[in-house]
Amino acid sequence: MNGAMRFVSSLVTAISISAGLTAQTTVSASSSAISQHELKKEIARAHTSEQYSMLANYFLQQEKVFRDKASEEKAEWERRKQVTISLGVKYPSPADSARNLYTYYDSRANQMARRVAEYEGHATTEGVAGAK
Repeated sequence: MNGAMRFVSSLVTAISISAGLTAQTTVSASSSAISQHELKKEIARAHTSEQYSMLANYFLQQEKVFRDKASEEKAEWERRKQVTISLGVKYPSPADSARNLYTYYDSRANQMARRVAEYEGHATTEGVAGAK
């Protein structure tokens, strides 16, 4: 009986780990079309206006994703600020957590916007230099 229980426990653990890895892979695959490693390689290889435009478009998409997440968290923050029930002091409060997520997503969106401007500038500069 003890061996059977260990087997079942191992089986349940293996299935849950497998499901977790599958979910993590699905989330990361849907959140960006290319991996961080591939992105670094593309940045290092970028020398033409088309490559810079592709990078600008990638960062523009990322900015939109983070802006959407920030707006969702801002709405959640506003909703949670209205809840005044306090059974005990707990930090971070749900409103604090939502605010922190909002500021994080907003900051990431601003970083992506700076990257968009940077690569659009490179694309424009390369386009002008290539036309001469």
